[in-house]
Amino acid sequence: MHKGKSNKIFFFVFTALILVFIICLTVSCNNDTGENLKQGSSGVISLFDSLGIGDVPPFPGSRFDVDLYRSIDSVLLELPEMPELFSESVFSTYITKSSPDDVNSYYSKKMKELEWEFIQTYDYEEEGSFTTWQKMANTGKYVTLGIYTGNYLKNNKRATLILNGFVIPKDDESFDEPGGIKQEGAEPEGIIYFENPTPPQGQGLLLTKPVSAGIEGWKIWLQEGSNEKGINEANLVNDRHFGNVVKFQRSSNPDDGGAAGIYQEIDIPVSHFKSLYIWLVGKIDNENGGNIANTSPQWFPEGAIQISIKYIDTCGASQQWYHGFYYSRIKNPDSLHFTRINKGDYFWYIGPDLMAFENKPEVIKEIRVYGFGWDFSSSLAEINLIAQ
Repeated sequence: MHKGKSNKIFFFVFTALILVFIICLTVSCNNDTGENLKQGSSGVISLFDSLGIGDVPPFPGSRFDVDLYRSIDSVLLELPEMPELFSESVFSTYITKSSPDDVNSYYSKKMKELEWEFIQTYDYEEEGSFTTWQKMANTGKYVTLGIYTGNYLKNNKRATLILNGFVIPKDDESFDEPGGIKQEGAEPEGIIYFENPTPPQGQGLLLTKPVSAGIEGWKIWLQEGSNEKGINEANLVNDRHFGNVVKFQRSSNPDDGGAAGIYQEIDIPVSHFKSLYIWLVGKIDNENGGNIANTSPQWFPEGAIQISIKYIDTCGASQQWYHGFYYSRIKNPDSLHFTRINKGDYFWYIGPDLMAFENKPEVIKEIRVYGFGWDFSSSLAEINLIAQ
């Protein structure tokens, strides 16, 4: 597998269809009716949806192979060299009992239905094939998608291996080295402090008491894994720094994603405020998952602490903003929607001014704080919406 870096392309992973990742695109009221908001368990939309090209489903009956995903570099060494365009892609890994011809036939038909344009098939004869398609995104640039299929021997059993990857070019001639998923011109949203800063001045909008005094005014969100239920918990526990904090915990064996958190369904008008900020204090003690920091934007974004705000904008459309945190060394993190913090240390987060968004909030409808992943342990000490 060729590992050469390109200064022309910003690379991304293509993986299984799970509803993930919202990007606040700057669209007009006339174009954003809210009808394209594809709802999932957390009400987020996928990266492909946000780019206006729609999701591509996994092959029916295939299963994501965690072991192969974790050892993808070794797997690629056993396969023919992929096209240069995908040399930096981190491929997802699926296994199916169907033949490579069946997989190729399915995608040949499905991609046409989804209005993707066929580019080329690289025929590796007995070693499989790699087929590419392209589709124009709402950025005016083509997204290129590639799927490898071929016979693969694992644990002395032969099956069909499916690798998925995609490439999204940036809009200018100067490209970043692979290092994170970013919108053009975007910076990480909000500011992180590792010593207690002065909170933003203003009016706290949440009517419930501080979480350190109890979470009776919050609803508990516990989402089991799709295959492995796991153990999910969101409880108030003692803490030597803050007296009490909300502890989010999940464990699963075998690995499977699930959630633990708290949320409020609210109805708070905010359009008369000049500024609106998130104030959050938390820490992460443990994180484990297949999509920490949203490296694979077709999956549900994973992080031991995430904050999500649902609102109606001034045009009457449903919107959602979110941000998450992680501590591990992650390749290609989503640096727009995730910020790296220190393991086991409390951090203080002041979010971006929501009233500076092009799609400004009119009414806040929900605030949700949670962890999502295979296994995690995190603490929430303070949370509020501060208006000025």
